[in-house]
Amino acid sequence: MNLRSIARVACLLVLCGGLAGCFIGRHRRAGWVSQQPRHTEVADADCPNVAPPAPQHEDCGVAPSTVHVWIPGHWQWKHGRYRWSTGHWTRPARHGSAWVTGHWEKAAPGQYVWVDGHWR
Repeated sequence: MNLRSIARVACLLVLCGGLAGCFIGRHRRAGWVSQQPRHTEVADADCPNVAPPAPQHEDCGVAPSTVHVWIPGHWQWKHGRYRWSTGHWTRPARHGSAWVTGHWEKAAPGQYVWVDGHWR
């Protein structure tokens, strides 16, 4: 399957998920979290055709405990534009887990898809 096909499938899944009232991945108040990496769109049925802006600087402050991990903020695609989702502190899925930050990938010319962050 080539990148164009993957992008089309991702957009179709988002469209179907949006129409059904559900989303790919688990929605959390501060952003999207998924246990496994996969290509998804954040919320809208339309795929962004421009790269996201540079990440915003965030002051993460002090961790609530020694086991908490900072999940950095990221750009979400909502209502036809990028919107910043702030970072947050969370406990790892299991002891010794490391967070792999989600990122935007160029799937095809003029198409970008979100790859969920996940615990490794």
